[in-house]
Formats: sequence, structure tokens, C-alpha cells
Amino acid sequence: MAITKRHRILPRDIDAYALAGCFRMLTRQQLKGWLFSDVTEAMVTRFFDRSTERGYLGVERLQGNGIQVCWLTKKGRDFLVDGGHAAASDLFPASGPVPAKDFEHTVEIVNAALAMRRRTPTPDELLPAWAVQRLFAGKLTVWPDLLCLWKPNEDAGSALAIEVDLGGEPVKTVLVPKTLELIGFLTSWTADAPAAILLLTATARRRDSLREALGAAVGDFPLAVETLAALSDEPR
Repeated sequence: MAITKRHRILPRDIDAYALAGCFRMLTRQQLKGWLFSDVTEAMVTRFFDRSTERGYLGVERLQGNGIQVCWLTKKGRDFLVDGGHAAASDLFPASGPVPAKDFEHTVEIVNAALAMRRRTPTPDELLPAWAVQRLFAGKLTVWPDLLCLWKPNEDAGSALAIEVDLGGEPVKTVLVPKTLELIGFLTSWTADAPAAILLLTATARRRDSLREALGAAVGDFPLAVETLAALSDEPR
């Protein structure tokens, strides 16, 4: 029987499933900005409809009429893996949205990844925290929220570790030691390749406090502290 247009798997559908599986959860706005920026909202809705009908994505509007989010299901993971579209180790299937306590943090990590994808040169890889942990087989005691990698080409390649701070952790007793440990990891892992850290925080006041606390501690290691809004192309 011929495959109808209704049931055809489009290349952008596959990319969207893999993207959701990489970052655990995406908002509708993030998915549209990443893959559907050139189409109407109606086309995004149709994508969600056919993806949930297939069982490859879970989609939920939080609190009934709030922000719409999506995630890769186990059936979606099996489709990607069985079809040779992705490796199982690169996917994080789920049965629902991230817990409420992690929701804002997850959203901001994906916002940072989307902003980095729009930069030139674009990173070759964008690895969220869970993927970094898996890459190092759980041996790391500290890891970045997002690891951006540029592969060696005419240069040695480079790495940028991005941390998202929502203001809930003490600066001197938690963030400073954590940052120093992350510097140690990056320095040893990247060897001679350039590496840097970008710490994104919620407010200008918090940014200034972090700059003051970290400035003397990190020495010559390249570290920038900015607000979350500073990385976005749009006011937030």
C-alpha cells in the first residue's frame, strides 16, 4: 500500500524528534525557533498532531492553557534508533515534562543552546548536562549545563562550558568551588585547545556579585558572567 502524505515522515520531523531527545524537553517556541521558523503556527500544530498520533512525541499544555512543551517518547526513540537516524546513547526519552523544580532551568539551558546555534561559527556539538555525564561514563564530579564544542579544523578546536544560574545556590560556598573544579576539568580535557566558561544568571545584580566573587578566584582562565537576557537575540 502506498504511503499517503498524511503518514509520510518528513526530514524535519525526524530532526525535531532527535532534538527533543537531546534536550529532554522543548517548548513550542524553542522548537519553532530551531526548526520551524519559516512556517506558520498552524504547521507547527499539524506537526504536533501527527507526532502525537504516531506516539513519537508527548505534548502537553502546562496547567491546561499555559506554555506548550514536547518530549521524545520511548516509541519515538525506538523509531529513531531502528531507522538509523540517531544512536540510543544520544537520546533521552521521557514520559512527561520535566519536574516543576527543574522546569525553568531546563528551559534556560535550551534557550542558551538555541542562542549558540545562531552564532557564527556554529558549534559542531551542543551537549546538555546528561549527555556530558554519559560521555564521561558518570566519572565527573562536576559538569556544565551545556557543553559547546567546535571540532579541530585549521585550528585546534575549542570548548565553551555554559552554566545557568537561577540564583538558588550560594556564591562563595557553592558556585566558586564548582567553577574552579569545572576549570580544572576543562583544562585537563581540552589539553592545548582553547576553552572558556560562560556563566549566565538571572539578574544584573547577581551578575555583578558573581563577577566580583569569581574574578580573583579564576585567575587567567577565560570566564564571562552575563545575564540570561544578554545571550538572547530578543528582549526577555
